[in-house]
Amino acid sequence: MSDIPQNSARKILRIPQVKNTINLSKSMIYSMMDPKSSSYDPNFPHQVRLGPRAVGWYEDEVQGWLASRGGDNNPSPQKPASGGSSIAIQEVASSTAGENSYRHSELDDVRNRRLSTVRLMLERQAKIGQHVFYAEVMKEIMLSPDSPDDCKVMNSILEEISTASHAERQLLLGVMVHEKPGLATEPNQAFFDLATSLGYACEDRRGFVMKHIVALYESFEDPSRKTNGKIIRVSFRGQSRLVRSRKN
Repeated sequence: MSDIPQNSARKILRIPQVKNTINLSKSMIYSMMDPKSSSYDPNFPHQVRLGPRAVGWYEDEVQGWLASRGGDNNPSPQKPASGGSSIAIQEVASSTAGENSYRHSELDDVRNRRLSTVRLMLERQAKIGQHVFYAEVMKEIMLSPDSPDDCKVMNSILEEISTASHAERQLLLGVMVHEKPGLATEPNQAFFDLATSLGYACEDRRGFVMKHIVALYESFEDPSRKTNGKIIRVSFRGQSRLVRSRKN
């Protein structure tokens, strides 16, 4: 991280502005800056120090990074020359196709980053046997639980993650995401519809969820801890989680 030169005329963006510019969450941005993260991007702009507890990013570097991922954001078709209307039409069509291709590429990139962020989050929860709520997950990838369209996106992401984890481990990571807080929470209907379509028996929803979370905990826990005692559920900061009891 470098200090910002005095009298610099370059515009500085703070983290909320960077989030809005590239449409990614704060945690995802810092993951891209962390060499130990699977989301690490060595080309992402470095921070500049603004003060003892303040950092920022140069706007031109953020915009440059964004443009490098898809080219020109605003391709402009040339005006047709006299007698060359057919050529001009081809140029406009080519430019429009290029713009559409870029937009699709940009949307795919955002979706892939959201998938990566949510999957890592659910794997962390699986390792401690503690569920998380939809609103928390959606906030992490800049979606709103109050938006029906955003909820559809969230369900689609969870379906893709669960389908992948089913193929890899015969377990559904989406079971870690529950609806509104309460004493007896569970995933939404979309999760159970997916589970049924994949051949899981979900007649006893509560039992299925509990057993599935335990199975995920065993699948993701540190191998060195598997020699310890039984898996038990304990209360931790107002939420329950799984731990291994010590052997007597």
